[in-house]
Amino acid sequence: MVGAPPRLLISRLVFQGRTVGVLLGTLISREQVSQQTREALDLSCELIASAVAGESAMAMMMPP
Repeated sequence: MVGAPPRLLISRLVFQGRTVGVLLGTLISREQVSQQTREALDLSCELIASAVAGESAMAMMMPP
């Protein structure tokens, strides 16, 4: 069984309207992924990107 083709997961890390980074990932599954599962994965990536952007924002706001 070959399974579903790999799915590239991309989320931008945005802080104050500026892209501060990009989160990339690849999902490889032997089975087809439902639309609901794809949406959940996309949301998870957005949440991770948001958390990383928040960490970057905190680091940028701290005095050297």
